[in-house]
Amino acid sequence: MIYSEDFARWTPSAPLPECTWHAPTGLSIVSNGIVYSARYQTDEGRLGTELIIHGQCDIEFIFGQTVDCLLLEVDVNTLGRAVSTAYWLTLRDQGYTEFAPGPGTHGTSWHDVPGPLDRLTLSTLPQCTVHIRQLEWRPAWRH
Repeated sequence: MIYSEDFARWTPSAPLPECTWHAPTGLSIVSNGIVYSARYQTDEGRLGTELIIHGQCDIEFIFGQTVDCLLLEVDVNTLGRAVSTAYWLTLRDQGYTEFAPGPGTHGTSWHDVPGPLDRLTLSTLPQCTVHIRQLEWRPAWRH
């Protein structure tokens, strides 16, 4: 089974300095910076809801179970002049941590991340605005 959090069920919100969301899928999202949700139009013309991170922030996705793999769609539309990348990903699973830089350019990026992992943190830099448009993951099934 593949879970998806495309934020379509989310109601647009005003910027919040810190917040915690709990999705019906068991996903928890915790931020320590300015985060809000807003509507956007896809290239295909459909409407969606995205999570917007403005400035320096750590936003943690806590899956509540081990994840076998995940797919993350991120769009960068503001990047400071002296910044080489807008964000970093920190992948964690029971004593294991891995860091991966985001791209150093504007535009949409897809991250296809193999597991196992149980947490993902996206850390943004002060001069950047990052949009999270979709998150899909597949739980690891243990027998």
